[in-house]
Amino acid sequence: MIEASVAQEFYKLREEWLKIDKIDSWKIAVWEAEYPDVDIIDKFMEVERSPIGIFDDVFFRFESVYPGEDKAFAAMLWNEYLEWFEPVADPAKDMISALFDAGLLTGVYRPERAVSPTIEHFWQELLRFRSMMKGFEAHLVLYFPIVPYNDYKLGDWLQKIMHTIPDGLRLVTMDFAQNKQLHLYDEHKKGAIAYLRPVLNMPAAINNEMKKGSSNYNTIDVHSRYRQQIIVLMETTTVPKNTKTAAEVKKLLQIATEIGTPNAVIGSLLIAAQANYAINKLEESNAFADKAIEQAEAKMDADPNYYHMWKTCVMIKAAVFTMNKAWKEALVQYEKLAAKAAALQDVYYAMEARRLAALIYYERKEHNLAFEYLLLALLAGAYMDLEMRRNSLFIHVAYLALELCAAVRPKPVLEELKLQIGDWLGADWETLLQQDGVEEVKTKSKKALFNFKN
Repeated sequence: MIEASVAQEFYKLREEWLKIDKIDSWKIAVWEAEYPDVDIIDKFMEVERSPIGIFDDVFFRFESVYPGEDKAFAAMLWNEYLEWFEPVADPAKDMISALFDAGLLTGVYRPERAVSPTIEHFWQELLRFRSMMKGFEAHLVLYFPIVPYNDYKLGDWLQKIMHTIPDGLRLVTMDFAQNKQLHLYDEHKKGAIAYLRPVLNMPAAINNEMKKGSSNYNTIDVHSRYRQQIIVLMETTTVPKNTKTAAEVKKLLQIATEIGTPNAVIGSLLIAAQANYAINKLEESNAFADKAIEQAEAKMDADPNYYHMWKTCVMIKAAVFTMNKAWKEALVQYEKLAAKAAALQDVYYAMEARRLAALIYYERKEHNLAFEYLLLALLAGAYMDLEMRRNSLFIHVAYLALELCAAVRPKPVLEELKLQIGDWLGADWETLLQQDGVEEVKTKSKKALFNFKN
């Protein structure tokens, strides 16, 4: 019997976002959600909007509803943005003070109120705000929640403004997988659209949570304490080598033992591994990952949901070995992940494991082996649909494969590889591989695997 939980489904959303997080080309992302999944996807976006979000981009939520007229919508967005910076009686709700106190702003920021509320001025003001964030090089993500019964389709507006969105900004919304209202196309074919298609089992997860709740008569709900403890733990990871993290990890594991399910225990070990990785305590991270891997391996053949925890821990373990330049040990982990992912038809992670192994061989200047592993990554990624290939790390793999092929193989092999990549990516593959950001990931990862932002 498959034991689904809300925590497991939430981790699947993180994995789905991770697929597009490193891709610089996209301007608009669309969550294609089954009806039961809308709420948890919305909660995921809210978590990323909070201090415990793990991705580098800064997320904002806009509640304005598209009225069918572009100028009116631009004015609505402008006015909603200005409201964020209105004086408030409660200092705890003062957005500017909070950012300034956290050291994110380089100076006092006030929006320009005299300009006309056009979409162009809206973009410019957001970029000005972004430029005042100290050391910030990621994106501002503007999230537009789904509005199921609006007479006017947000997709019409998104299609019009797609190629006016400047670098540094991204837009995200949601659509129903079974009744799609957004029909976007990238007329410039530059990878401007990214689709997120998580496969969740929310009805079972919610049912299990309800069963747990009905059998719990404690005055202080253990699951509420567990969720709260995760937040407390993650807040300690904002300080490198924080001495408080170990104590909070211990509390989390105690509550997980109190809950008593394998899902809670393994999930807590995973969180402990992530937390220690975030504060650069690599030995501790490795130890927790080992425990989680061992327990998840014992469960995942009977319950595939444990595979998602297992592969995250394997990635952590491999990343720790890589940071310590323990190349052989890291490669063992990536080989393990590639084999399991292929067996379970998780083609994205089969590709990613081969790609990361190739990067290690590249760093070691074993270019022939690096090239061979990039070919294996391409073969795994070829099982994804065309849209996913064009809007994922597949294009980075293709770029580096061509670069290395030119260096280590004769010209006829290079020409043959070009033809094959053309089959996989489409006739415009050369243009696709030359877009901004593709070459930047050719030899090294863009950032650490897990990076808990302030």
